[in-house]
Amino acid sequence: MIFKITESVVVPGATKDSSGNTVPGKITAKVFADVADNKYNLAANTKFTVPGFKEGGFDELYSAISATNENAFSGGYVGLRFTVDEAELSNAKTSLETELRDALLTRVANEKPANFVVFDSAVVFSFESLAPTESSEGQAIIKEKAALQIPIFRDTELASYLAKATIPGYEDEPVRIDDVGQLSFAYNEATSTEGSLDARDSISFKLTGQPRIIWTFDQERLKNDLLGASKTALTAILGAYPAIERAEAVVRPFWKRSFPDKLENISITESLEEQGG
Repeated sequence: MIFKITESVVVPGATKDSSGNTVPGKITAKVFADVADNKYNLAANTKFTVPGFKEGGFDELYSAISATNENAFSGGYVGLRFTVDEAELSNAKTSLETELRDALLTRVANEKPANFVVFDSAVVFSFESLAPTESSEGQAIIKEKAALQIPIFRDTELASYLAKATIPGYEDEPVRIDDVGQLSFAYNEATSTEGSLDARDSISFKLTGQPRIIWTFDQERLKNDLLGASKTALTAILGAYPAIERAEAVVRPFWKRSFPDKLENISITESLEEQGG
């Protein structure tokens, strides 16, 4: 295989280093294959000789002077080659990535585990372009691999964490966030929407907003406590439910003095009031 340089070069002579060792002269030149063929795609660090020295009878120079390619040679090809216009490819990739984003976000909304909270602004996307292929109609088929990562939070744990951080005197009672939409999520570091979260040991973020934190209680347990109990026992029963500020019992018919003795006949309606209301 013959490679030719694009223009003449002068190779500097050898020199001596500080220890008196001979240091060969060298120069960098651009080359091209003598003929078009993919066999000219060579790996890096292939050794080359200068055949002109041999043909001219300069055996000493032929033995002393050689060349090495620092980088692999590529691009050699014979025949028709499938190509895609770069501008069209870029536009198609942008459109495809947008569709993939929308599809993945829809899956997050539909497949989010029950009793967990996600924030749209916490989404991190990564894309990998796969090699385009040619269809039977002579068109290009482009492929993109997309991944979506997003931290999720168990709703009760998040509510308890926020209560502990913001409400004086809170003592790990069960609470919930009534309006998660009031919270805004943002990464503390300069995090792009393109990247990967699994390469990090931890993530740092901030939550801002004014959500309403509600103390919760076990409705089924309360129903069982009320089952068949006297109406006058309501206050004592509610003593075991500090999350309930006050309650009103409506028993029908009005003349009955006790709660129903069947669970299906007891219903509990929660009423939330603004602070100070």
